[in-house]
This record gives sequence, structure tokens and C-alpha cells, in this order.
Amino acid sequence: MKTWEELTLSDNFIFQNVMQDPEICKEFLEKLLNISIRNIAYVDLEKIFDVGIESKGIRLDVYVEDDKNSVYDIEMQTTNSPADSLPKRTLYYQSLIVANQIKKGQDYQDLKKTFIIFVCTFDPFGAGRRVYTFKDLCLESRDLELANGSTTIFLNAKGINGDVHKDIEYLLELINGQKAQGDFTKRVETRVDEVKNNDKMKVSYMSWYAEEMRIKRLAQIEGREEGKLDMIKNLLSVKTPIEFIVKASGWTKEKILEIAQSENIAYENN
Repeated sequence: MKTWEELTLSDNFIFQNVMQDPEICKEFLEKLLNISIRNIAYVDLEKIFDVGIESKGIRLDVYVEDDKNSVYDIEMQTTNSPADSLPKRTLYYQSLIVANQIKKGQDYQDLKKTFIIFVCTFDPFGAGRRVYTFKDLCLESRDLELANGSTTIFLNAKGINGDVHKDIEYLLELINGQKAQGDFTKRVETRVDEVKNNDKMKVSYMSWYAEEMRIKRLAQIEGREEGKLDMIKNLLSVKTPIEFIVKASGWTKEKILEIAQSENIAYENN
């Protein structure tokens, strides 16, 4: 756990709170996408999509809508491990955001344009670009776009190639630990200082971190239990003596037999 004093713009908690400033968030989107937005509205702070007990829910860092029928999910990403699988994660995010936009009886034309924006402290694709923008294109005709309204963008704080708005370049440098340059980035830096000097924010960070740790512990427990369940099923399928399964899993004999019955595994109670 980082101390409150160690946190910077590259840390998720600080980044979220900076982007909760509507003027900074709006200007960030305008400069990144080269568009003009009249206003933005925060749908939820840390928007949560819970899609059912059997499906993986998601919690979005910054989720906003604009006056042009578009929604934006902005995420700070500091790790690049296989478990994160960023391209597949963006696909899942897109699908859940889109699925939650439309209700029974609505036309598909009612779907908003969706932008998934990952701000990375590393180069996610190793090409040295400051920005990577992805849309669905026809392989046989690259100038033909599948106009489904979805765009995925990765910003790379380590990038050195590619033209972006100067203020976006400065912002990436600030995230990478360099000195603030330009009016926009200096306002971002001022906002970071405002957050860091707010005692209520410090208390909120402690609560936020405790909740993050609780969620991770639950995920670890669920992962271990799920792995144990798979092991039990495998042992049952090869007729392993139940006393051995009880010892290996720590589960009761009755529970193991229930699993065998629910999985339709023919198993003699020996």
C-alpha cells in the first residue's frame, strides 16, 4: 500500500478524483478526440455493472456522457500482466456498457457511441506510440469501417511517437513523473494538490483501499474454492477413494457426495 504522501496522478485513486473535475475531464476528451463538447454528465462515480451471479461484473473508474450521444469510460492502468488481458477486457467492457444502454423494445439506433479509454503507465503494444486507437475495419477494404459506434483508445505514458495534442503529450509526461508544462497540465497538477491536501480525501483513500483489499481477498478465496471444486470433480471422475478426497480438499464427505450427485458422476459411497 502506498502512503497518502506517495500517491501521484498515475495512481488510480488520484486519477479518478482529478477526472471528477468536469472541466478537466471535458477538456481531456476534447483534446484527445479533437472534438467539441458542450457539457458532460457523470453517470455514476465508479459506475458498477453487475450482470448476475454467474457473470463477472465490472467497476468503471470514470464513466461520463456528453451532449453528442456518446459515453466514455476512462481507466488508469498501471499493470500489464496476462491476467489483465487489456484487449479482451476492453471488449468485455464495451459489451456490458452497450448491453446496459438499450432496453426491451428500443431500436438499435438508440445505442450511444462508446469510447473505452485506457491511460497506461506502460506501452501496451511495444510500438512506442503515444496513442493507439482501434476501430472495427474490413480486412478486405481497410477504408471501410464497421460503423457500430465503438472506439477503443490506449494512451501510453512511455510513448515517444505519434502526433497528439500538445496538452495530451504534456499530460502523459506528467503521468510519467515529469514536470507539468502548459496551462492544462498545470491545472491538472493543481487539482492533484487540492486532492492531496484534502483531509477528507485522505480518509476516503483509506476506506477505498480497505475495500479494494477486501474485494481482492474475496476473489482469492473464491479462486481457491473454485480450484478446489475442480480438483474434487477430477478426483471423483477417476474413482479416487473418498477418504483421500476428504483429506486433500478439507471438505466433508457429505459435501463431496453432493458434488458427485450434482455432476452426475457415478460414485459409490465407499
